[in-house]
Amino acid sequence: RAVPYYQQAARRAVAVYAMAEALAACSRAIELATDARLRFDSLALRADIHHQLGKREAEQSDLEQMTNIADDLADDVLVCQVLTREIRLQSVLGNREAEATLIARLIDLAKAADNHRYLAAALLARATYHFHLSQYPLAEADANAALKLYQELGDRDARVECYCLLAHCAVHQDRYSDTHRLLEQASAIATSDNRQLLAKMLKPAIASAMLEQKHHTAHQLARQLLDICLATHDLEAEADAHGQLASAAGYLQHTEEAFTHFELARSIFATLGKRQGEAAVLGNMGTLMHNLHRYAEAIAAYRKAMAIYKSLKHTRGQVIGALNIANSAMELGDYATAKTSVKHGLKLAKTIHMPLFFAHLLSVLGIAEMRQGELAAAIQHLEASHATLSAMTQYSMGQEHNICQLVLAYLKTDNLDLARQRSEEGLALYQTYADSLVEPHHVWWMAALVQRKSGNQALAQQYLSESYAILEKRLAAATDEEWRNTELDYIFNGDILAAYERGEWPDYAAPAA
Repeated sequence: RAVPYYQQAARRAVAVYAMAEALAACSRAIELATDARLRFDSLALRADIHHQLGKREAEQSDLEQMTNIADDLADDVLVCQVLTREIRLQSVLGNREAEATLIARLIDLAKAADNHRYLAAALLARATYHFHLSQYPLAEADANAALKLYQELGDRDARVECYCLLAHCAVHQDRYSDTHRLLEQASAIATSDNRQLLAKMLKPAIASAMLEQKHHTAHQLARQLLDICLATHDLEAEADAHGQLASAAGYLQHTEEAFTHFELARSIFATLGKRQGEAAVLGNMGTLMHNLHRYAEAIAAYRKAMAIYKSLKHTRGQVIGALNIANSAMELGDYATAKTSVKHGLKLAKTIHMPLFFAHLLSVLGIAEMRQGELAAAIQHLEASHATLSAMTQYSMGQEHNICQLVLAYLKTDNLDLARQRSEEGLALYQTYADSLVEPHHVWWMAALVQRKSGNQALAQQYLSESYAILEKRLAAATDEEWRNTELDYIFNGDILAAYERGEWPDYAAPAA
């Protein structure tokens, strides 16, 4: 008689995130349970709590006891309950082969029993599995199939989870308008008191804000996510929150805050055994180091991340890692490493739909070639990158950087007509997306160079003034000396200052005879 009471007490404790009390009540219920099904239910509840708290050994022990009971009772529904939890655990640990095997078994059992609830759970699990392997079309197909079943079952919370996974897929394919639409659909049906579901909705929203260069928004949302996770004792989500908060802080030049949260995230992921989380943190730490011109350290971090992604068969992570290594190697003047890394990234990118990163890889290859004097090859690759970026329906991060490099290449080959054409495209991009551009002052600088080479000195000076005004604001906003020096050393910025302050222009911008 006491067992249901303790189970109820545990559920009430979980509802208010009093996890210690919940565990105590569950453990007491398990001790007292003489009925196998009551014991199974108590173990299931405790396994869920252990999962949320990141207690993997305890979670695995509970699952083993649940498996024994399900087998003894020969109850397929109980087996399905165990399988859903085992899949969840293997997914976090990154054991993809075990995860796939368990999912296939769950699908077979659910179909044999004509159990739509567990079939939906299996489809959502398989969608998550495909997502982790960067197989986004397959992930979306399974998530939509699960969503349809959950709609029939009237399970609102599960539908929200489907929408969140679909939003993640959209983010990773650079479809930000789809991301916002999917999150609006999730928000419309989510219950306001379910903070864990809110946390799941915040994650793709933060990822989208970061890629759309809305770093203040991302920082605010990540802080909100962290507060929720600390209150709900969701350790895995807390690690995600620390990582996302660190990335946003890094772009806002809050260096100390960024590294602090990166280390917290990495420590928690290590405790949880979530290697994909560790890889993401290492990659983002590398990006911050790159932005601080600590290129060798950045490459070391990227390589550690890539090794983990490779072991997990996570293609997207490997593509981004290859791009990042190429960028840092190029800044060190190691063009051989940069080109090798780009070619490896391009080969991987062809296996999945990643047009944005494919374009960026081509752009980096073109820049490396231009710096080595291979201007014809550089223009070919930069134009291929430009074509891909221009075909996108929205601004793509760093699009103006590629345009500026094309203008530079055409100026160096004295192709003034094409230099002017690409420069005008850059100015049009500025007029539409001024607040989103990573390097808006470079657009004006290229326009100034084109006008000077064309003999329009007054217009060149006007565009130079626009470029200098933006750069001056960026230098004034630098939070410390390290960031200011980083900004001063960044490509083109020294040239802008030399032209504006001393009238010293690059030779390739000399007026045509």
